[in-house]
Amino acid sequence: LLKVPGIATGPFDLKAKLDVSQQQTQLVQIEANTSFGHLTLSGTLGQGPLYTGSQLNLHLDGNDAHALMSAFNVDALPEDPFSLNTSLEIVENGALIERGVLVTIKDEQLELGGFLSFEGGSVGTDLQVSIKGKKPSRALRHLADDKLVPDFPYDLSSRVRVLEESIRLDDFTAEYQDIKLAAGADIKLKNRSAGTQVDFQINGADLSSLKDFSWIGNSLDRFVPGQAYHANGRLVLTGSGVQLDGVSGQIGEAAFELSGLISSQDGMITSNAKFSIGGPDLHGWLTDMNQSNIKPGKFKLHGDMVLTDQLLRIRGFNFDLTQASGRIDVDIGLPLTSASDIGFDLDIRGDDIRHFLPVNEVFEPAEV
Repeated sequence: LLKVPGIATGPFDLKAKLDVSQQQTQLVQIEANTSFGHLTLSGTLGQGPLYTGSQLNLHLDGNDAHALMSAFNVDALPEDPFSLNTSLEIVENGALIERGVLVTIKDEQLELGGFLSFEGGSVGTDLQVSIKGKKPSRALRHLADDKLVPDFPYDLSSRVRVLEESIRLDDFTAEYQDIKLAAGADIKLKNRSAGTQVDFQINGADLSSLKDFSWIGNSLDRFVPGQAYHANGRLVLTGSGVQLDGVSGQIGEAAFELSGLISSQDGMITSNAKFSIGGPDLHGWLTDMNQSNIKPGKFKLHGDMVLTDQLLRIRGFNFDLTQASGRIDVDIGLPLTSASDIGFDLDIRGDDIRHFLPVNEVFEPAEV
């Protein structure tokens, strides 16, 4: 009846009742135990053989939420017990979900409503989807390493459309910890998703809170804690990696721009980036500025980076501080084992070299 592959495979136990009212309306009641669990279905049937116009209420208690979602070509949710309730109408080539589906998996809830296509590959499906819970690692187990996503309450929603060659996400929003994300995406279904584009905007109240992600860890400790941040731009998945287009944003009071390629090759070789950063005060941005003689004041930095299998190359690293300005080119040999692996060419101008020496060093300018 529902024409969804895999919904009722394997052994089953089925009980059904069909009544015809005085208005010639066919009333159906079905109770079944299937491979997905215990199902009850009631409502009115439209005219066969497609049963267009059927209006049905469905309840399903099952043991494997992931298997259920896989039947709709969605690789998400864990293999946990679930409870599903929905009202739907059978229309031409699909089902119109009139009162959103609610799937509860322990603390995870998924709701959706809209048109579910019965065409091959679910092409034409147009749904509004939302999911919320307390353990995203469990819900996203099949999409990402659960160690990469720490467990905090989350809430996300999106319009999902299945097209001929891609899945389109519109008005995607997510809240997680103090992070708010808005995005739109066109996810390609062929060639390892090459050509996928994601336009995003992200905001957070405290950059240092991102250390809860194991893959970030303590890498942000150099930034002064408590700084709000936001960023926006476009990510494009190519055959070579992830292209960053027009990424810009702000950390605290410092603004940045970034573009380049995060390579998919081993060791991220051939990755490259062009960056610029500027703000009112390095001391309010980085934690270790008290270990230098650089005085508070405006700063600007910009340059280019390229990673090869043998070195990290930084070219045109220009800086402009209150006491000095200049340009530095650096080659860092990989793997870095000693100072001899570093080569540089620099041109710096300033009012006092002591601003660039460690605080504890004793230095006095020569008498003129």
